[in-house]
Amino acid sequence: MRHSAVTTTNTVPPSTRTSTPPPPAALPLVAESDGWRLVLISPSPGATVGRTVRLCFELSGGTREPVAALIVSLRRAGGEPVASKAVDTPVGRGSARATFPDVPLGPASLEVQLQADGRVLGGVRFIVPVVIGLDAPAETCS
Repeated sequence: MRHSAVTTTNTVPPSTRTSTPPPPAALPLVAESDGWRLVLISPSPGATVGRTVRLCFELSGGTREPVAALIVSLRRAGGEPVASKAVDTPVGRGSARATFPDVPLGPASLEVQLQADGRVLGGVRFIVPVVIGLDAPAETCS
């Protein structure tokens, strides 16, 4: 007895969903410029952070005795900076805190840029969407 092959065809109707923007890049975020390399480990895109933002990072490169800082700014979604701070930063793996006591709650963009040996490196910059909340848990660095 001979069996014939069975073919099944499924027709899927076209999607009626509208396109959505791609999700923010996953961590870690990495940027390099002029011999410097900054890896941002947290906060993650979409995270709820408090008015004291803790950044976890790894920084390498530079000169023999580098002087580095992270320029940390908070912006309302799509707007001008609400607040900005320079936080001294060691080379190696570490964390930095920037406190913004007067920023409004809600969606914001956290901008992190590297200043090394007195100059801002334009190629080492991240923009991470976050939500500023009152009771946000403190980020922990491992």
